[in-house]
Amino acid sequence: MKTLAAFALAVLLIGPVHADDDDDDPPIGEYTPLRVTMEEDVRTLAGIELTGLAAEAGVPTVTATAEVLSLQPLLTQQAQLLQARADVRAASARSEVSNENYQRLRRLQSGNANVAARELAAARAEQRTDAARLDAARATLAGREAGFRDQWGDTLFEWATADEPPAAWQTLQSRRQLLLLVSLPRRAGRPETGAAIDLVVEGDRLGGTLIGPAPGLSAIGNGPTWYARADAGLLRTGMRLTASVPVNGDEQRRIRIPAAAVVWDAGQPWAFVHAGGDDFERRPVSGRAGPGGDWLVEKHFSAGDAVVISGAQLMLAQERRASIPEEDDD
Repeated sequence: MKTLAAFALAVLLIGPVHADDDDDDPPIGEYTPLRVTMEEDVRTLAGIELTGLAAEAGVPTVTATAEVLSLQPLLTQQAQLLQARADVRAASARSEVSNENYQRLRRLQSGNANVAARELAAARAEQRTDAARLDAARATLAGREAGFRDQWGDTLFEWATADEPPAAWQTLQSRRQLLLLVSLPRRAGRPETGAAIDLVVEGDRLGGTLIGPAPGLSAIGNGPTWYARADAGLLRTGMRLTASVPVNGDEQRRIRIPAAAVVWDAGQPWAFVHAGGDDFERRPVSGRAGPGGDWLVEKHFSAGDAVVISGAQLMLAQERRASIPEEDDD
């Protein structure tokens, strides 16, 4: 009840909210900061709390686009490939039997045994037919394997054809996880197979894992592509997501934004930074969210900035309220 009362009183007492129109204060990056003014006594009443930001070294990351793929083509091609392998084994067994029979009859005939020429000729024909069928089966298998690698890459090929498929493949087969195609920027560094990535879809965050390079390009970008997998819970075939992908390169100094400081608006994470006096700026949070929920960013924030970690949602609400034109009492 005290929290609700404080919130209600803060709504009544909060100072003006306005977009910063001062030409001497240039945009930060590609956005214009929006300032919220809140006096100190109101901040105390509303329970506004701040914390300072610190820089830390980390692996460079890039922002990529990911698309959830249908698993059906992958599983269909796997079934065709495994059937082709079974056909080779069967054809090989038949060819071995017919060859042994032909060679046995030849030896008997060479030893002056009573082997009819017609019987030997039939055995020879059967041997040649089975050998030709084996060659055809092997050619079909080679085509299936090449087609699979061309579309799905080496890692998924190894998973799909292993005698004992890895657990990662089994999660895809059972559809507990779904397959994603991640399109990186054209000049991005190379990721590592098995690296953890962060995904965002309509404000919801989830983790994923890179599987390996994809052979082809994506319809959503011209950069290098990688396959990834992620839990199926929030995902649906055809969805497009934003992905944060770690790549090779020199360590970068990044700023850690506490999870408690992040508020969402229009599908974008933001944080309020103390801009001096009674002013606060809402700045976009971009970068990579870690396992604990904190965000590691490379722009818009600096070490030593003080961000709101309690009451940020209140500030966002007041900003929205201030954007509603006041009615004329006349």
